[in-house]
Amino acid sequence: RTENSVSVIPVKSKTLVPAVGNWCLVRVTKLTPRYAGCEIIGVIPNITNPGNASMLPVPFKATLRQQDIYSIEEREQAAVYDCFRPCDLVRAAVIGLGDSSTGLLLSTGVDV
Repeated sequence: RTENSVSVIPVKSKTLVPAVGNWCLVRVTKLTPRYAGCEIIGVIPNITNPGNASMLPVPFKATLRQQDIYSIEEREQAAVYDCFRPCDLVRAAVIGLGDSSTGLLLSTGVDV
């Protein structure tokens, strides 16, 4: 080694990726009439103890579609703009993985 050299040591850590059926902590990033664009920022391994969420090192893009958003009181579809605002934090379930870089989320039911 010389004084002018730089060493790079790779960090070997497991990458946490949300899977179908996982509960997640989600940040709303943008709204349209048909969907809410989101970032999954944490995965909740045990829904009965949401304090044990594992935060992701890099947010995972996801979408909350209008047809997957329901009003708890009225049991019918709700408008995206009536339910969310940008920067809201939401607990949602992963119901599908679109392509390799996005997920589909569900925010409905009493336990959401």
